Amino acid sequence: KSFTKIATGLILFTIVSCSSSGDHNSFKRVSKQPVSPSPIQRVTQTKENFEDFFKKFNTDTLFQKQRTHFPLKGTFQLDPTDDNSDSTFYIDRADFFFIKLTEPNSNIVDGITRVQITGRDAKRTVILRMEDSGVHIAYTFLQKNGKWWFVGFYDMST
Repeated sequence: KSFTKIATGLILFTIVSCSSSGDHNSFKRVSKQPVSPSPIQRVTQTKENFEDFFKKFNTDTLFQKQRTHFPLKGTFQLDPTDDNSDSTFYIDRADFFFIKLTEPNSNIVDGITRVQITGRDAKRTVILRMEDSGVHIAYTFLQKNGKWWFVGFYDMST
């Protein structure tokens, strides 16, 4: 089969070459300047800054949904004293709702929301805690092909 493909390719190349206008110097017109990447290639070659991504992720509902990996993995810790008590589930795109991971005053028991960002390189964890409420959730973000994605959360709330 591969011999047939090679032979067909050579025949097509010969036909196209012979059917040209006879200007054998046409190959000399090719520019010797380096080819710059297309705009799409340039975007994938640069890595997105997490702080810029996170700011937009918290304010733009459409962007948040676009940059969430579905089905989104969620895990609840049912018993903090038992490592095997986790319950994992998956959220489909249709069931996803906007989340805001910032530090405003919370409406839960008038506590204060605390956000801590940990990690480096291609992984960040955003830990959300609300004072006097028992809320403690870790949100995981991964960088893939230069872009940040929300890939899951782990709820350790009591």
